[in-house]
Amino acid sequence: MKRRAFIVGLAGAAALSPQAYAQQSSKVWLIGFLGPAPAFASVPRVEALRTGLRELGYVEGK
Repeated sequence: MKRRAFIVGLAGAAALSPQAYAQQSSKVWLIGFLGPAPAFASVPRVEALRTGLRELGYVEGK
């Protein structure tokens, strides 16, 4: 039982160390659009949303 507690403690210490977070990439945000109409009927609204986000500096795929 002591070995199991040691391994759990070691894993917990490794997960909390600052080095564990050093290699993480930047967060990728996802934006969704929900509407009452089918997808093909919402194309103008989705394009307007994309244009507005581009004007604010958001780049699709980055």
